[in-house]
Amino acid sequence: MTKNISCEWCSSPFKKKSSVHKFCSSTCRKKANRNKNGEPLIPSFIGKGKKAYPLPYSGSGISTSRTSIKSVKTPAMAEIQTRINWLESQKLSTVPKTGLIYGVGAVVTSRMLVKDYKINLAIGLMAFLIGKQNDSDRIKSNELQNGNFQRQIDELWTDAIKEKDRIQNFPKPPTANHDNFKLISASRVSELSHEKYDLTSKWKYFLSYLPLSFNAIIYGLPKAGKTHLAIQFAQYLESNFGGVMYISGEEGVEQPFNKKLLRYKSKFKVAYDVKGNQGITEAIQRTNPKFVFIDSLNRLGLDVRDIIEFKSKFPETVFIYILQSTKDGNFRGDQSIQHEVTSTIKVIDGVAYQKGRTVQEQTEIAVFEDVKKA
Repeated sequence: MTKNISCEWCSSPFKKKSSVHKFCSSTCRKKANRNKNGEPLIPSFIGKGKKAYPLPYSGSGISTSRTSIKSVKTPAMAEIQTRINWLESQKLSTVPKTGLIYGVGAVVTSRMLVKDYKINLAIGLMAFLIGKQNDSDRIKSNELQNGNFQRQIDELWTDAIKEKDRIQNFPKPPTANHDNFKLISASRVSELSHEKYDLTSKWKYFLSYLPLSFNAIIYGLPKAGKTHLAIQFAQYLESNFGGVMYISGEEGVEQPFNKKLLRYKSKFKVAYDVKGNQGITEAIQRTNPKFVFIDSLNRLGLDVRDIIEFKSKFPETVFIYILQSTKDGNFRGDQSIQHEVTSTIKVIDGVAYQKGRTVQEQTEIAVFEDVKKA
């Protein structure tokens, strides 16, 4: 039984006929083997031709060959390649053939009915001209349709280049320094002491403790209580451990934000008019806080790459990020953020729900408690 799969070299779909069938053609198999052995894809004694596809992009440092782009293995790239393959398969033929078929068919039919070769020739010529006109109309229509398909393909290849660019520029987590590391038996790991902030009151129930590497996201719909929760927690940390900096990019220092600060008798430092990643980095380097609240990630134009970068630059600083939420309740932005944080906190109508690695089960607390929602 045959099975449709993609060629491991050119990604073109083909029918797999055996368990070892991996390539759509012997050419692809040879290129894959030569690439695996570190040999040039095209032997020096064979002309290279012009098989590279000129992509509509001129960014520096990015290769424009299809093979180079396809080497990026991500779900997004796989989806792009599937759509490109489908569009290529929908292209229509532009080879003229109807005129000749009409002419030959008319001559044969006419010869069976009329013996006069002049009449046969005239009928065949008329049929040929009619078929040729039909060919012309069909080719124009097909070329127009193929042009539409090609524009979509070009746009997809542009998306593929952007995906490759995103992967290439994505900051990688710092690697372990193998020239300076410690080794211990797994049975004795519990004997090691780890620096952490031991919480009290409702925060102990909610989060238990904060390791120096702790970072979390707080998200929810507007008016749910995200900023109220963040300010409460920031003031608790300031009162018990000190060193809190609250970066206000969502409301700045306008009256609504100021009212919230006064409501919870806040005494921590507030940074405003901060310019994205660079501004936050400079603020942390100058003030050296223990805890940083960023409100909000979306308004300041940050994403998961910035979260990874901040944790790499400031490994002993606790970060709390506030995110805007979509109508369906998820936070805005790349959903992979939740894999880069210690805890995720969702606020719904004044109730905060927490899931993370410092507490075994989900916990929840009331944001406004005995005070009315502002």
